[in-house]
Amino acid sequence: MGYVKTVLDRIPVEGNADSSMIYARKIQIAHSDNPENWTWSSIHEAPNEVAIATMKEEYWTNITGNFNTRKLTPETKYEVVFVVKLEENADGWHEPVKLNLKMVMHDKREFLQEQVVYLDTYKDDDEWVDIKAGDFVAPPNNLPARITFTMSQHDDSIRKTGLLVKGAAIRAMD
Repeated sequence: MGYVKTVLDRIPVEGNADSSMIYARKIQIAHSDNPENWTWSSIHEAPNEVAIATMKEEYWTNITGNFNTRKLTPETKYEVVFVVKLEENADGWHEPVKLNLKMVMHDKREFLQEQVVYLDTYKDDDEWVDIKAGDFVAPPNNLPARITFTMSQHDDSIRKTGLLVKGAAIRAMD
């Protein structure tokens, strides 16, 4: 567990204590290494090129990321959102997609938020959209928590296409 924790703590989160982005290459997208299911490309976002994953065809989806709250401002409320887009010809998103946000405290207590969204409502959006996984209040820096966020849809009878994943954003809320 120590090695895994060390690796996870080294995952770069770009931004500051009020807003950070974990890009698609730094989160786990099931089957994203299989070009029959996903393709990788990049878009320009000043000052960098950002890798994005595009779903070609999947029958179930599982996208998971995590981070440590150590660098966040204590006692500040944050939200975690998946930053995604649906292509015009995207298909299979009329079924519910589950979103989870789990916070594991320093003392091993766990808090879980779950919700369901229908991504087909975002199909006509030509812009990146934020799909909220949940929110939390950052604990003191000397007692950091581990946040895990997941987007999943496990219906093997429905072929899904056209989901673009940029990553996940962690933002302080007003």
